[in-house]
Amino acid sequence: MNRLSILVVDDRPEIRNLLRLWLESDSHTVACADGGNDALKILKKSGHDLVVTDVLMPDGGGVDLISQLRKDHARVRILAISGGGPRVKSPTALQMAQSVGAHALLLKPFGREQLLNAIHHLMEADLRLLELTALASASPRAQRDRVEHRRPSTIG
Repeated sequence: MNRLSILVVDDRPEIRNLLRLWLESDSHTVACADGGNDALKILKKSGHDLVVTDVLMPDGGGVDLISQLRKDHARVRILAISGGGPRVKSPTALQMAQSVGAHALLLKPFGREQLLNAIHHLMEADLRLLELTALASASPRAQRDRVEHRRPSTIG
């Protein structure tokens, strides 16, 4: 997987720091935010490929952040994470995140490999989508050649 620019958003510093450590050890560039409002300020200043966000946070919750990201930063991929809270169970929180546009979901607690695999699958799915989009916009002959794994025919 290519090196990514990732923004980690979580209200708990120990979670932010652990995720930063795991992601940087996999050669990604990582910035951190302690809530949705802070994340939006960071995103205005610099672009990121991926946002890993907790869903339940006191300052600008993850659901609001995801909604805003989908409107203002449509190119950014979103991985929602949650371990639930006192009033909302984690499956419900993740369903809420998915309903407003999160691209992938991960239930807390998770390990380093689970996080990296989730990111890998999310970004690979994007590459496949780009390939399908390019294929769909190609000429019928190019589509046929690509599907059949042949080199495009030359005209002449």
